[in-house]
Amino acid sequence: LMKAGRIPALITSDLTTKKYRSALMAYYVKAILLNKERDFPDKRVWLFFDELKELCENESDPATKAIGSVAARGRIKDVGLGYATQFYEKIPDSVKGAKLNYCFCFQTSAERANLIAREFDLNKFMKEKILVLKQFECLAMTRNKFRYYKGDEVWEDSKPVIGKILFPLSDHRKAGEKV
Repeated sequence: LMKAGRIPALITSDLTTKKYRSALMAYYVKAILLNKERDFPDKRVWLFFDELKELCENESDPATKAIGSVAARGRIKDVGLGYATQFYEKIPDSVKGAKLNYCFCFQTSAERANLIAREFDLNKFMKEKILVLKQFECLAMTRNKFRYYKGDEVWEDSKPVIGKILFPLSDHRKAGEKV
């Protein structure tokens, strides 16, 4: 599929009760890492996981080990990792230990805000801002730089920024409902 210019999406919700779920996902991740240079030598490949905690429940899971190897060494092969979770503190250290480059945080608990603030060196104001973000607002943080555009002006900055998510990317309301 990828050679044909298509993006495969593996829906794993029907695998949640299967014993082989973690091993199967580990196989897919390893296959992508092993074959990326041969099949896509000049392409960047991204692996995105929604609700990663459901797949990486502990350090001994095969999927955790495979995804952890992407987090730690994927950049060498130009393979990136992106994931979403409501339980950042439950992601195994081998996966988040490679240090995230970007984080988009919505309103969350004080415990999670403290953890994220430590990992991204946020000041007290930004840490407290996480606790009171409004619906559709998020705090974007990076270890690199964000690129900003305003008219013809373009600049880069590494400071955290508060923004709103684009409505079509949110399932908080049905399309057509007023915000």
